Amino acid sequence: MVAWGVPGTLEKWNYQKEILLTLSALAFCVFSIITWTKSWLLGRAALYCGNHTLKVTDNNWLAYIVGSCYADLGNYRQAIEDYGRAIEIILVM
Repeated sequence: MVAWGVPGTLEKWNYQKEILLTLSALAFCVFSIITWTKSWLLGRAALYCGNHTLKVTDNNWLAYIVGSCYADLGNYRQAIEDYGRAIEIILVM
C-alpha cells in the first residue's frame, strides 16, 4: 500500500526525492533497531533454555551447546567449559 500510495501523494509536493530518501532512511533505522532487539532477546532466551536443560538433565552433551551462546556473548571461559564438558560426555558414551 505504501509503495503505491506514497508516490501518488508526493506528486503534488516539492522535494519528492528528498522526502522519499528521508522516509527510507528512517524506515531502515527503525527496522534495524527492531531486528537487533529481537536477535538479542532470542539469544537470551536460548541461554535461559540451555541452562534450564542443564539443570534438569544429566549427561546430556547436546545441552552443553549452550556454550555457543556464551561464546556469542563474549564469555569464552564459560563457553570452553561447556564445550569441554560436552566432549567428556561424548567420550564416555
